[in-house]
Amino acid sequence: MMSIKEYLNNEDILAQGLLDEWATEIALASLMNTSFESHAPHEAVQEYWGLTAICRRMNWKNSRTPVRQALNHGFPLYLKTRVGQTRQFYYSTEKLITSWEWSRCEREIERLVRNTPLAHGMPAYRPSHQEPSRDIPNT
Repeated sequence: MMSIKEYLNNEDILAQGLLDEWATEIALASLMNTSFESHAPHEAVQEYWGLTAICRRMNWKNSRTPVRQALNHGFPLYLKTRVGQTRQFYYSTEKLITSWEWSRCEREIERLVRNTPLAHGMPAYRPSHQEPSRDIPNT
């Protein structure tokens, strides 16, 4: 498997093709994961009750980080009451967090593709049915 940088530096592959290919791979992985989980209903969903548990899962040191990440980056958490208690706790699940991480990866790939200049002044888009120009510049 090629790194992102190697993939983007390859002159034969256009940035749009990269984005389409990765989006397809991510979608297929997501579908496969959903399909797998649907066949394993006996497995309990990992739950995170309280900011301390969420911070431990995400390896965040400050207990205010989950709320800040929720406000700034859409981190999935909400207030929920445990059965038999009246106090509300911040709550999240492994599925919510994994989904959020996938979406952040997708956005980062899109950002990398948009902000990466193409090598040697290549046009941003060239239909696959057209051959590249073979004209020799007059110098």
